Amino acid sequence: MSAVLREISSDQITVSEREFAARLGQPVSALQPGLREECEALLKEAAVYRYCFRKTTVTRPGEDELDLGFGAFHSHALTLNLRGCEEAVLFAATLGAGVDRLMKRLSVTSPARHFIVNALASAKAEALCDLANVEIATQVLGETGLACAPRFSPGYGDVPLSVQPGFIQYVNAQKLLGITLSEAYFMYPTKSVTAVVGIRRQ
Repeated sequence: MSAVLREISSDQITVSEREFAARLGQPVSALQPGLREECEALLKEAAVYRYCFRKTTVTRPGEDELDLGFGAFHSHALTLNLRGCEEAVLFAATLGAGVDRLMKRLSVTSPARHFIVNALASAKAEALCDLANVEIATQVLGETGLACAPRFSPGYGDVPLSVQPGFIQYVNAQKLLGITLSEAYFMYPTKSVTAVVGIRRQ
């Protein structure tokens, strides 16, 4: 299948208070009254919630070696995560370049708001991935007896960031989402995520 693009309304994004607090490094209740709401409004104006995904076959050329459609690489951790999976879904999600522009402006005009927006945007990116997981399960795994493995991102465990160029190209994320990579394989827009979701039979 070719890559599928989805855009999500900001009203559908529900941030976990625990995730937000973890990103802040302090209780949400410690924030100055009204400041969170102000930052929420700024982020709502700047962010565009989109993701794209593509289904692929999981092949295993060698021990702890995987090929997910864009070339073989070694990862013991992802091999374990995909145990029992013959197929997987690769997806990329982003809040868009507007969030980076907002944070760049706030870094100069209001470091406090920059800090909160940065934490809030990271929490919202995680919430977008959670929603993408649910939608992928609904759209791709309509067949009974199938389930999703926990999502697994490049750069986590022993999955090297060097897989990012092939991954981004395979899901067409540069064209569909505007995601590009630095020489060190970091993504721009910065509030972007790539992940593998294994499909296994129960």
